[in-house]
Amino acid sequence: MNEMETQLSRLFNAAVGEPPNQVTAWAARRQAIKRRIIACVSATAALAIAGSIGLAVSASAIVPHKVTSSHPALARPKFYFTEDVLSTKKNIVENVVRSSATGAITGRVSCPGPHPVTVGVAASADQTFFIDCQVSKNGAWTGTRVYRFGVTSSGRISGFGLLPGGNLTGLRGANLAVTADGSLLGIDVAKAKKGPISEVLLINTKTGRHTIWHADNLPGGITFLPYDLSFAHGGRELAVFGYDSCAAGVGSHCRKDPGQEMRAVSPAGKGGNLSSGHRIFVQSQAEGTSHGWVQDAFMSPDGSTVLVGLRAYPANGVFQLSAATGRRLRTLFRAGKHGPGIRSMAVDATGRFVLYNGFSAQITPVPNKHLFVNGWIDHKKLRPLNPAHGYIELFAW
Repeated sequence: MNEMETQLSRLFNAAVGEPPNQVTAWAARRQAIKRRIIACVSATAALAIAGSIGLAVSASAIVPHKVTSSHPALARPKFYFTEDVLSTKKNIVENVVRSSATGAITGRVSCPGPHPVTVGVAASADQTFFIDCQVSKNGAWTGTRVYRFGVTSSGRISGFGLLPGGNLTGLRGANLAVTADGSLLGIDVAKAKKGPISEVLLINTKTGRHTIWHADNLPGGITFLPYDLSFAHGGRELAVFGYDSCAAGVGSHCRKDPGQEMRAVSPAGKGGNLSSGHRIFVQSQAEGTSHGWVQDAFMSPDGSTVLVGLRAYPANGVFQLSAATGRRLRTLFRAGKHGPGIRSMAVDATGRFVLYNGFSAQITPVPNKHLFVNGWIDHKKLRPLNPAHGYIELFAW
């Protein structure tokens, strides 16, 4: 390991901590982040050291609109969900619902079972939340269960229960997405005991019916690994952001892969292979340079634009792309050379409020809660969201 890789390793361990032998929520997400770091290590060492900060992009920052008596300004979601990491050494996490206005905890929820770990979360327009929970035995992942719950007007937990079709025995689940009306849920999955995430499972939340989009093999010998999911056009289109690599055994016959890309398929509920869809953008279009990567990407509900969180100096921040051409349209937040960069983000059902979370530029061998900052950006200004300095692994609103 050279000096540059050593610095990245120190940063990574400082921010995340070493996991125990059993599967954990942050270990699942860490593997995806690690793959991106390895892929870009030689070009992004200085940027990776820069770190990131937590924000959220407001409706007015993304979509210009006039405020009139008949078209009032959109209000940000009243509540938000966070999985707070209370201790990396002891693997202590807590799932809470908070008031967006004050940060006060209004409700708590946890995955049922002896080793409760939440792996993904999503929310519909009426703030019905969906979480996927690992099922493990003797430290080995044996399945995933998807639960659903609502929040009352005061933020209390209501109607927590297993989603119809949500008992995914033998499958390892990851990121979630749900349509605005809550009728269709998407989850990245793979066989529990082997292989990387390679399929997108869709669940009809009323009937429990399953359909599958296979994502493993694309034309040219490319293996596609899904990561972020989003729905557009009233849930009729599914957008899948992920990263590519040459499939095992293909060798020199593999064409050059685009690194990362977003693909879209429709109708979303049909299932099939992602290779039948069309490409929305590739990594080079988003970053405008070869020195970085896209951390997260989500299509807007109307399917016209894509919101990307980018770690790539000098284009370090949050940007809006055209879904038709992949061309960059707007800069929503520019972090600059030394950060704050991006750790992760999550979009609400309107596509106009975007949670954005990260850690600061300081490198330390001991994780410190003050390295983490959460908030939202209103007209490109940081507006803190409590917990302003919490270590948040998952979030949604």
